[in-house]
Amino acid sequence: MAAQEHFTYRHFPNGECHILNSKNERQYDLEEQEKIDQKKFEIENKYIEERFPNTNFTISISLKKLKEKLTDQKEIIVKQHFFCSCWGCQDVNNRPPNKYFIIQNDNMTIENVIDELIKQNLTTDCDHQFLEGFDKETDIQYSMFFGS
Repeated sequence: MAAQEHFTYRHFPNGECHILNSKNERQYDLEEQEKIDQKKFEIENKYIEERFPNTNFTISISLKKLKEKLTDQKEIIVKQHFFCSCWGCQDVNNRPPNKYFIIQNDNMTIENVIDELIKQNLTTDCDHQFLEGFDKETDIQYSMFFGS
């Protein structure tokens, strides 16, 4: 098995960042990819901030994924559960009861589902503030996945 090469990032006061290999050689191709990745990240974050200005949580879902259709159903139930370390994962008596949101929409894309959740005042109620996706539980019920 070949050893993985080690790279170093060197930041400069003018904002430039050089990526150097273990021989201290500049890696222009990696730097260009880093710029592309950073620009994509900025574009996606700007879209999310403008599209969802009044959220009580952070949306950590890619722009491509936001546009995907969650289901063809016109009405679904989205469950929010509190099975996390904030509430004691194993202590059922310590955590809040599940919350359920009924979502009605003719075009059930992930971003439209999030719109409906925001209208229904979704709050995270714990330290897990990053909405990372939805898990299908039944044909009409989905649970939200929050990370920290």
